[in-house]
Amino acid sequence: MAKPKLGGYKFRQELNRATRANRAARKALEKILETQDPRTLGLTLAKITLALSENQDALQELERIAAQANRPAATPADLNETQGV
Repeated sequence: MAKPKLGGYKFRQELNRATRANRAARKALEKILETQDPRTLGLTLAKITLALSENQDALQELERIAAQANRPAATPADLNETQGV
């Protein structure tokens, strides 16, 4: 499997996921400020929590992709060393 690249498909997919989750959290926060309805407060807070956790997952994946992209590629000597050759 090819490693994900900065700006590649997987990177853009995760960036879009983080953006959508952030937008959902902002929308829910705006709803709290606009309505201030105590009957829907619990549900709205749950939506915010879910969106923020989705955002965190996407950002962690972006961080992993960035770390892999900055890591030098393994050489045949490196592979032999890890295999005990």
